[in-house]
Amino acid sequence: MNDLNRNFVRRWSRYVAIVVISFSAWAYTFQFFERKFGQITGSAEWLWQKHQFSSEKPVVFFATREFEVPADRQFVKIKVAGDPEYVLYFNGVEVGG
Repeated sequence: MNDLNRNFVRRWSRYVAIVVISFSAWAYTFQFFERKFGQITGSAEWLWQKHQFSSEKPVVFFATREFEVPADRQFVKIKVAGDPEYVLYFNGVEVGG
């Protein structure tokens, strides 16, 4: 019976060690990519429309953002990530989509 208890404890110790190591690896990976994407996106603001996806109805919403562009600026780079069907307006003029 003593050998049976030892084997049981060893087996569960291995399971616990695997779970702890897996969680630690996941947490490290999450922090790594969080920092990496934070450097790329800066202080990006994510917009989400409240919608029940199972309803099969298309979602249309408008998101606006005002910001100042320095007068001496020759160009402005805007990154859009999302649905491929979007239209981007800048000062009322369609500039992308």
